[in-house]
Amino acid sequence: MLLKRLSALLLCMALLSGLSASAQAVEFPDVSREHWAYADIQKASDYGLIQGLEDGTFRPNASISRAEFVTIATRFFDYTAEYEGTFSDVSYLSWYADFVQAAVDMGLVNGYENGTFRPNASITRAEAVAIVNRVLLRRPDADHLLPWSVMNTFSDNVLESAWYYEDIQEATNSHDYEWLKSGVEDWTEKLPERDWAALEREWSSAYDAPGGEVTG
Repeated sequence: MLLKRLSALLLCMALLSGLSASAQAVEFPDVSREHWAYADIQKASDYGLIQGLEDGTFRPNASISRAEFVTIATRFFDYTAEYEGTFSDVSYLSWYADFVQAAVDMGLVNGYENGTFRPNASITRAEAVAIVNRVLLRRPDADHLLPWSVMNTFSDNVLESAWYYEDIQEATNSHDYEWLKSGVEDWTEKLPERDWAALEREWSSAYDAPGGEVTG
């Protein structure tokens, strides 16, 4: 399933902890103040994560490309790179080339076995979740999760051999863990799920407070 631009943005909003606003928020003509995600879109713009399209719109219901999502992901880091010709289908002259290279350098993306990146292809939900996990330095491993009966699960994520299996489980379950010498997480306990409504209220307060800081 492909990921829409708005869904991708909301997925990234959970990563904002520790960042400070760095840009002037942009008002997009196709996102009214009455839109249910207006505040989140404004926050992402304020933090410099999104800039909109060439025509000044945001197009919240359009799918988001792999290049666009990778660009957002790299903006969480104080790191830049110059493109090195890593992929056969990414031109040195493309607007996203340096962002793709930065993502490769930081281990956020690998590309495909045939040496392509498919920058203009719409990113899938699984691909986006995997990148977010890597941004957060999460290292799940299918052999070191909790029993199936304990975890939150999806009926279409049951094959442990699927490349995205552990990434989806990581994003779906709050858990405690220990680091193994191999560099992966060994899950030890299921934790209560986060109150996302409360988290959203916290971010709304932070955005409205002077200086963009959480108050209370």
